[in-house]
Amino acid sequence: MEYGEVTYSDEGTPQGGVISPLLSNIYLHEVLDEWFVNDVQPRVKSKSFIVRFADDAVLGFENKRDAERKKEALRSLDFCITGGNLERVTGSLGEKTDKSRLARAILKVTEWIRKNRHLPIGEQQKKLKQKMMGHYGYYGITGNTKSLGMFLWAVQTAWHKWLNRRSRLKTLTWAKFYECLNRFPLPQPRIVHSYI
Repeated sequence: MEYGEVTYSDEGTPQGGVISPLLSNIYLHEVLDEWFVNDVQPRVKSKSFIVRFADDAVLGFENKRDAERKKEALRSLDFCITGGNLERVTGSLGEKTDKSRLARAILKVTEWIRKNRHLPIGEQQKKLKQKMMGHYGYYGITGNTKSLGMFLWAVQTAWHKWLNRRSRLKTLTWAKFYECLNRFPLPQPRIVHSYI
């Protein structure tokens, strides 16, 4: 369930399903954990570690080159890699929201704004804040600031568009909209889960 609507996936186990953690633990123990211990660690030149919780994993390498090579190896194994940024200072793998998930989240919020554009602005703002804080709470991971900023920008753009189409606010310029945002602010992106 995302933003109050149930969605179904053709792949994998259902998001939030009671069987998902069990199946991911069994599968990932055999595929990811064993691969890392038996194949990766003996071949890298630096210290390395793996931390996994259900279907999320963090692979850490002391050497940046080792991290880049293993990231490519995971891609060739057809893993869904959400990490995209390699931090030079810490050598840790950053995270970013998958493009399709970001597009889906933006589409759902935009659709909600369109359907509810006639509600009082204060009510709209309250609901939008809840939706946005939920998004930040899930995707607010180290290295994902750019995707969170894109989400905020898309929500603001959609809100401006649909407020502008309200009959009594036909000429809602961007300047007037920014005044509206000062009165009814939307939450700024924030990192909730820091892995550094």
